[in-house]
Amino acid sequence: ERITAADHFQDVRYLRFAIDEGQGAVWGPGDCAVLRPRNLSADVDEFLAIVGWTDKADLPLRILPRNTATPAWPQPVTLRWLCTNYFDIMGVPRRSFFEMLSYFSPSVEERDKLREFSSSAGQDDLLAYCMRPRRTVTEVLGDFPRTAPAIPLSYMFDVFPVIAERSFSISSAECPAYVDLTVGIVEYKTLMQRVRRGVCTKWLAQMRVGETLSMRFARGTMRLPPASTPIIMVGPGTGIAAFMSFIQSRPGADNYLFFGCRSEKRDFYYRERLQRWVDEGSLHLYCAFSRDGPTKVYVQDRIREYSQVVWSLVASQGAVIFVSGNANRMPDDVRQAFADVVAANNPDMSTDDASSYIAGLVKDGRYQEECWY
Repeated sequence: ERITAADHFQDVRYLRFAIDEGQGAVWGPGDCAVLRPRNLSADVDEFLAIVGWTDKADLPLRILPRNTATPAWPQPVTLRWLCTNYFDIMGVPRRSFFEMLSYFSPSVEERDKLREFSSSAGQDDLLAYCMRPRRTVTEVLGDFPRTAPAIPLSYMFDVFPVIAERSFSISSAECPAYVDLTVGIVEYKTLMQRVRRGVCTKWLAQMRVGETLSMRFARGTMRLPPASTPIIMVGPGTGIAAFMSFIQSRPGADNYLFFGCRSEKRDFYYRERLQRWVDEGSLHLYCAFSRDGPTKVYVQDRIREYSQVVWSLVASQGAVIFVSGNANRMPDDVRQAFADVVAANNPDMSTDDASSYIAGLVKDGRYQEECWY
C-alpha cells in the first residue's frame, strides 16, 4: 500500500509479509528484517544479451564449491537464476571490477581504458565515468562491447559482485503470523539524466500478492526500557518505521513521538493509526510539516517548542530518547535541540555543560540513535 499521495515526489510503501506457519520467527521492537533482493527479469535479459549468455542462460550448471560452505542454491542451477538472485548486475562496480575485466579484454583500446580506470592515476576519471553518474555493472559492460562477451564463465564468481542484503526496521509488534515494513522507494536521476531505482526497493515495489521471499531477522541497535519508563521518539520521514513497532509494543505507556515530513496532506505516514493511538491514550504526538507554512519547521523546532515537556520527561521521569532517520544533518540538529532544551531549563548551565549532559545520556543508554544514509 502506498502511504504517500499519488502526486507526491516520493513513493513510500507499507508492506505486510505473512510468515509461513511453523517458521518460529522471533524478533522484538527495534529489530530489522534482512532481505536479499532479486534483479528484475528485464534487467537480467539485458545483462545476458550484453555478455552473450542468452543462449545458455537456462542450461543446467553444477557449481562445485571450493569449501564446505555450500550456498542454499537449487541444484542444478542456471545462469539466469544466478543473474537474478546472486550477482549484483545493477550495482555500481568498484575499481577492482575494471581491473578484472582488463585481464579478459581482447581489445587493446578497451583494455587500456580498463587499466586506466583501475590505476591510481585514473581515479578521477573513474569517479567521473562511474561513481558520480552511478553507472551500473550492466551499463559498464555495454560500454565495453568487445570485453563483455570475453568474460569466461569459469571466472564469473571472481568478476561479478554479489547482491548485498538490505535491512529494514520492522514496523509491527512481535507477531508469529506477519511482519510489517515501511519502505521508501529509491528513485532519482543521474548526471546522465537516466532514472535510477534502488535494486531492492524497485523489486519490492513490483511484488504482487502471493509472491514469496526469504527473510531473516537481525537485532537492531535501539532497545526499549520497561513500559513504566517514558520514551521520546524522534522519527522524521521513514525514521518512524521502528517507532510504529515501539508504540504497538507499549499500549497505554508514556510514548512521545516527534514526527516530521513535508506536508500534512502528502506524506504524513500512518496518520489515521497515529491519531487513533492518541485518542486511546497510547501516544503524545508532535508533528512538523516543513513545507506547509510560510517558514520551514522541522522536528528539532518542535522539540525546542515543547522544551518544558521534554525536560520534565528527561530530568524528572527518566525518559529514554530515540532518534531514527536520515543521517545527513538530522541527528546533529536533533541532538543540538535537546542540548538547547537542557540549557533553556537550566539558566546557570553553560552551553558546553548542556552538551555534556546529552553526552551523559548517550553513555547511559538513554539517548539512542539509529540513522542511515
